[in-house]
Amino acid sequence: MFLFVPAFAVVALAPIVLGQSYLDGLIQALNTSGLTQLASIATSLNGTAVGQGLLSQLPKGNKTIFAPTNEALSAVDPATASNNTLLADIISYHVVSGEFINETQTYPNVTIGRTFLNDSALVMLEGGKSQVLAWSKTENGSTIVLNQG
Repeated sequence: MFLFVPAFAVVALAPIVLGQSYLDGLIQALNTSGLTQLASIATSLNGTAVGQGLLSQLPKGNKTIFAPTNEALSAVDPATASNNTLLADIISYHVVSGEFINETQTYPNVTIGRTFLNDSALVMLEGGKSQVLAWSKTENGSTIVLNQG
């Protein structure tokens, strides 16, 4: 669903921001980046077990979020948008450990990372491994996520 930069923004998150809770810092970073709908989703995810599981992993080291833009999130089916557990799984698919903004290869080379999506109802990889995401940079520096219909 998310293919070109107009559909998502790449955000690198450093470990805990001092002087405030991590969730508050995350929401502030998303709002500052213009990702207001994702900031709202992050707040609502804190009310679900799956969302709390995802949010609790974020402060542990650097993360890269392939963050859906407001435009992309406004196109989400209302039934999906109202299901916080499903939204947590979707957002989990867009989070990888590490900071890849300056490390991503230029297409046709790709970077592959394990996402935080590990819901056994959606991912059936051997050994209980989480889903992977493949992305690359175009010659103009835009990031693309591969194999996203």
